[in-house]
Amino acid sequence: MRKILFIFFFCIISISTFAQSDTIKWDKYWYIKTYDPNQNSYLYEYQDTVGNILIPKGKYSILGEPDEFGYIYAWKRSTNGNDIENNVGFIDINDHILIPFNYSRTFGFSQNLACVDKNRKTGYIDRSGKIIIPFIYDSREDFHEDGVVLISKNDKKVLIDTLGNVIINSKHTYQEMIENFPYDHVLWIRKNDKWAFFDLKGNQLTSFIFDEMHPANLCSYEPKMMYCEDNRWFYKGILVIQQKNKYAVINTKMDYVIPCRKYQWISALNIGGVMIVKKNNKFGLLNYQLKLVQPIEFDTISNLPAYQYEQKFNSFWGKKNGKYFIFDSLGNWIDQIEYDSIQLFQANFYIVTKNGKTWRLDRNGIKVNEDFSIIRNDINGFLAKKNSKIGLIDFNGKIILPFDYDNIISENINSIFIKKNGKWGIISETNKTLLPCIYEYITYAWDDEHNESHNYVVVQNDKFGKVNSNGKELFPCIYDGITTWVEYGPNGHYVMIGDKMGLIDYNGNILVPIEFTIVQDIYESNWSLVVNGEKCGLYNKKEKNFFLPLEYNYIYIDKDYGHLANKRPTQIVTYKDGIINILDESGNIIRSNVSQKEIKKIFDIKIYGGPFEPCTYAIFLMIHNRTYKIPKCLEDEYKRSNIPLEHLFYEMKPNF
Repeated sequence: MRKILFIFFFCIISISTFAQSDTIKWDKYWYIKTYDPNQNSYLYEYQDTVGNILIPKGKYSILGEPDEFGYIYAWKRSTNGNDIENNVGFIDINDHILIPFNYSRTFGFSQNLACVDKNRKTGYIDRSGKIIIPFIYDSREDFHEDGVVLISKNDKKVLIDTLGNVIINSKHTYQEMIENFPYDHVLWIRKNDKWAFFDLKGNQLTSFIFDEMHPANLCSYEPKMMYCEDNRWFYKGILVIQQKNKYAVINTKMDYVIPCRKYQWISALNIGGVMIVKKNNKFGLLNYQLKLVQPIEFDTISNLPAYQYEQKFNSFWGKKNGKYFIFDSLGNWIDQIEYDSIQLFQANFYIVTKNGKTWRLDRNGIKVNEDFSIIRNDINGFLAKKNSKIGLIDFNGKIILPFDYDNIISENINSIFIKKNGKWGIISETNKTLLPCIYEYITYAWDDEHNESHNYVVVQNDKFGKVNSNGKELFPCIYDGITTWVEYGPNGHYVMIGDKMGLIDYNGNILVPIEFTIVQDIYESNWSLVVNGEKCGLYNKKEKNFFLPLEYNYIYIDKDYGHLANKRPTQIVTYKDGIINILDESGNIIRSNVSQKEIKKIFDIKIYGGPFEPCTYAIFLMIHNRTYKIPKCLEDEYKRSNIPLEHLFYEMKPNF
């Protein structure tokens, strides 16, 4: 909700917010905005201070707040839910029409001109409704205090003034024009892949020599906010630019205050107006007055966050001679402590260690006083330890879960995995028990893409089973291995008992008996390829019998997937006793005794027989218990990929 300062006769006396409505009270009337869940939209109304209706609720689909001259933009309610012509105009507080409803879109006046749409084009009108700038533009932009606006016309940017005069027209000469109103009063224009600055009168201020700029980002920090930007180009009067991969700093007069090549690298300014500079592979801190506030003698200095999507720290950390230092936003050494280690946590916290003691600093580098120690990032906050027990706190230090647990994993705040007395269970953020702490392992079953079924694969006595979110058993803990999710796989789980594999549905019903060394489901079909030793066959999951008996040396299925308009018929290539046949999807032979050369030409495959290695896609995705005997092919593949063999076995750990 915008904060409004009235320089006319209106005075704000209070602002209050309710669960379903926002009410702004003035000395003469109330502006009320109420959310209607049935229409999934807001309802607007105005009342005087004694409750008389000035503008009834719901008359307009959108209703603005009065500007300093009492103009309120209003959108009539559309009968079909879409924007229509002649449904937008301006009224006063008594619902008198000031500007007729002749337009399709507007959001009020700026510099005494309202940006309005008509016939899918944008123009500008004054407070009398007179058209000042014709409807020839394609984007909707408000005029800025400089009396100009950068707007689109025919996919090109145009800078115009309040009379509609074109100041700069990119036409085909300029590739791109960018503004940063109201903070920076220049344009950044690209031509032939190089950038230059122009003033708002159209004068070129620099040559087209720049490759990139690095503005200061002053976005207010919010935990878990992704990629927030609130840029200032010439913050504190200077800007870091790149020119031929060299860094320099210019001022608003476009003079170089730091020339290229003086430093190897210069960061954007932080909120305190401080830059990190690098010279001779050492780092220091330089403020906007070009004074070194920290000498160029550190092995590294950074204000980057723990996770790329978060905003940078206000403060800096540096490393020198194996010790760590914290500097505030102005570059001052905050606490005069040389730390033994520093960890960066999400929400821009530091965890620092000195002489074996650990504590937390906020994003400004200030010590946070608390009676627990933070031990790990978690997606919904931090895991903290107190008296050898673990609790969960949010980014502001508020306790979500008490210090009662051996471990916590909270990837989903509505189903938090907890460990107590050596066993795992699940609770909600309100401490409601979803699954009791009786399992050695719990993971999401992923019966659907977003786990909306809320079912879980669990382990008891080193065996896998499955339960729902109410603790009801879907199938017992009897399996030695199981898949939780397979892309383009079956609607169920591959499972193992001993060294035998089978396939069950999501409720535990057997689709393919657990008696094969390999089971490979055929996507979008009723078949699964099954193997024992050197023989393979096709098993029909629906009929619960063999479509092709377990007597072939090789089977290949040629099948189109999805909803192709011109699907080719499914064909099956079989190899048995030295003879290659091609079958249709009913199992009838359509070509017999086909040569290897023809098969290669038709299907681009090479026929080979067993023995078959058990290292299938399903085996790679399966989690196993501790009794699983790892086949050599799987062991070799893990070694080649430099993946520890422990990854094959179930283990409770956060994915975050």
